[in-house]
Amino acid sequence: IENTYSAGTLNIKKEVKGTMGDKSKNFKFTLKLEATDNKSYPETYEMAVTATGDVELTNPTSIKLGEETTVYLHNDSTIRIANLPYGVKYTITEDDYTGEGDDNGYTTKVNSEIGRSKTDTVDASAENVEFVNSKGGVVDTGVILDNAPYIALMMVVVAGAAVMIIKKRRHFED
Repeated sequence: IENTYSAGTLNIKKEVKGTMGDKSKNFKFTLKLEATDNKSYPETYEMAVTATGDVELTNPTSIKLGEETTVYLHNDSTIRIANLPYGVKYTITEDDYTGEGDDNGYTTKVNSEIGRSKTDTVDASAENVEFVNSKGGVVDTGVILDNAPYIALMMVVVAGAAVMIIKKRRHFED
C-alpha cells in the first residue's frame, strides 16, 4: 500500500493600475473552498495576508471548507492559503467596482482575462490568481484648455488697445 498526499498553495494577489486607480482602497472579495470527488478533506485551512507598506488588512486567519469567507485585499497585497489538497475547488469573486462614482469605474481582470471571478481546482503545487483593477481617466488639474484660443485672442485685443492708447497720449504730448 502506498499513500501519497499532494497539496498546493493558493496565492491571491491584488494590483491596482491607472491614473485614477485608488491604491489606498481595500477591495472586498468572497472566497469559498469546496470538496470534490466525495473525498474527505480537513475542515479548516490557515490564511496568511502579506501587504506592502503600512497597510493593515483585517481578514480572518482561517477559512472553513464549504463556507463563504469575506476577505479584503489592497494594492500589492496577497492572501496565501497553504496545504490545500489536490482536488479542492476554489471560487474567488471580487465585488463589482465597475459602476459610476469616485470609488467605482474600474475594469477588472483575473489572470489577464476580463472578469471578476475565478473558479478552478487545486492541481498544482502553486495556484496563482491575480486580480488587476484599472481605472483610467483625465486628472482634473483645474485648467481648462478648451478656451485657450479665445483667451489668446482677447489678450491680443487688450494689447492692441494699450498700444493705441499709448500712441494717442504721446501724440497729444508732442
